[in-house]
Amino acid sequence: MAGSRFTDARTLAHFPELVEFTPDRAPRVRLAFFGMAMVAASTALFLLPAVPLAGINILAVLGWVGLAFFIPATTYAVVRAVQPHVALRLAPEGLTDGSSMSAVGFVPWQRVSGVGTTEISGSRLVGIYLDDPDAFIAGLDPVRRIAARTNLRMFGSPVWISANGLPPADDLAALIDVYRRGWVLHGQAAPRPTNA
Repeated sequence: MAGSRFTDARTLAHFPELVEFTPDRAPRVRLAFFGMAMVAASTALFLLPAVPLAGINILAVLGWVGLAFFIPATTYAVVRAVQPHVALRLAPEGLTDGSSMSAVGFVPWQRVSGVGTTEISGSRLVGIYLDDPDAFIAGLDPVRRIAARTNLRMFGSPVWISANGLPPADDLAALIDVYRRGWVLHGQAAPRPTNA
């Protein structure tokens, strides 16, 4: 996708108006089965003999922590495995991120100041940099707001797209940047009608 980095307006004008990426089903099914196995393993910790430490059964604590994490994550993974979903949508007005449980949803191009990639916890992710991250975060629902604030504080942007099951992160970032630059060249120049 090296051509997608061109700044030639003619290249931008020929891109489709809407691109949607849906990840393969096999990785989603594997993730759902992994989650179910982890729920079973967390439950099995309650059946083992107690391992006391300072009067607390360590295995029971680990079991509760495992269940607290893996039950919601596995529920999400199972729903995503059985229902096809769009992980990323690129349109003339903006992008919609549905790539993970903490995805922020719709991001209009006028808020996007740049696109890049970075390695986070062994995975290459696409970062969407915003001109006013705090204003964007304020418009999110409470659950997405927490995830976006955490991403901003830890990684410098509230929007990180997982390329798991999608094209490689560098190619995805280049395509997203083409759409962003297409909006800069064409979208913002077009006057919008106003209601009197």
